[in-house]
Amino acid sequence: MNREPETLSVVVAGHKDHGKSTLLGRLLLDSGQVPRSCRTEVSDACVREGREFQPAFLIDRLLDERRGGLTLCAGRATLRRGHRLYELIDPPGHHELVREMVMGATTADAAIMVVDVGEGVAEQTRRHAAYLHAIGLNQLIVVVNKMDLVDFRVGPFRQLVSSLTSLLQQVELVPLHTIPASTLAGENIVQSASLAGWYSGPTVCQALEELHRIPASSHPLRFPVQDVYRVKGKEMLVGRVESGTMRPGDEVVLLPGGLRRIIHSLHRYEKELDVAGAGESIGLRLQRGGSCSRGTVICAYDTQPVVTQRFRAQLLWTNERPVQVGSALTLRCTTQEAKCCIDSIESILDTDSLASEERRDGTLCEYEIGMVTIRCERPLAIEAYLPSVALGRFVLERDGRVVAGGLVSQEAVGEFP
Repeated sequence: MNREPETLSVVVAGHKDHGKSTLLGRLLLDSGQVPRSCRTEVSDACVREGREFQPAFLIDRLLDERRGGLTLCAGRATLRRGHRLYELIDPPGHHELVREMVMGATTADAAIMVVDVGEGVAEQTRRHAAYLHAIGLNQLIVVVNKMDLVDFRVGPFRQLVSSLTSLLQQVELVPLHTIPASTLAGENIVQSASLAGWYSGPTVCQALEELHRIPASSHPLRFPVQDVYRVKGKEMLVGRVESGTMRPGDEVVLLPGGLRRIIHSLHRYEKELDVAGAGESIGLRLQRGGSCSRGTVICAYDTQPVVTQRFRAQLLWTNERPVQVGSALTLRCTTQEAKCCIDSIESILDTDSLASEERRDGTLCEYEIGMVTIRCERPLAIEAYLPSVALGRFVLERDGRVVAGGLVSQEAVGEFP
């Protein structure tokens, strides 16, 4: 049976002009996944503007972006390697548009951080490291870019790695690989760098292949219901298996209600399945109906998450208007949705110094990371982030706009009064 290709979402972070868009353009170009017409269009645009060919323009789609040298909106591209698809998210790196970087990252499985070997650790390098940690992206690849400008000498590379390691340790991030590269010249992106004889590690493309989708099938079953249909007069629950596996005959529990049911059958494209695992979008039928709707979470009966209305979380606020204790918000965790408010703000992380400090005025400002307690109007199925990603990561909305991303840090901290 042909399975759906595994898809990993990878966000690329880094300071302005350190080479994020060029990296993604080079990945697509050197993997042979850029149509001739697209390359011709970019080449013609570069000639008109008196520039050499810029791989970044394969990602930057608007002429104004090309002229200004800025990525003004989060670009997305798909890279196919073997049986995998990589959704590559190219967000802005400059201060005014950090919010888009964060909101792109809240749905990602991993991150690439691009750092200019000449400029080194810059303001947004520090901030992005804190933000990636705040939203739980622990799979990290570091690309030390523009190594061609220092003749691929090992000295400048090691000097940058030393300062970068010190920074990442402060936010508990450990890169899987740190790769010397030149995105403009295409060195160590898809092809190995001919000038870096001292480096024996992977290219960026090879490092991507070592990433794994979180969570794996070995984790307990978590199936958030996306919708409920009537198919031939019978109820069909549809959604994506976020973790674990399921088979017909398995006993499951429907949360937050707690009903116990038996899986009758699994379906995809009108075919019945013997088993479904993490990452697969399917439909399922239960032996008996239940009070199911969008937001119901189907879980393994013997390994259930916590159902609660109040929990602690690490929260990254991204809206220019500060949030205050008691402000009305909407929480979204997988397909679950609930009205909520921030019950308390215990401390904040200064993204410049990376030091934690007590917060006394009951507010959280733009780009601040806070340890908070959230109170919801109704019970939700949640878990501490890692090993559970699906039920441990969430976003907050205000007036229909995403204003924060967060991680559940401790399941329940008390019952709703």
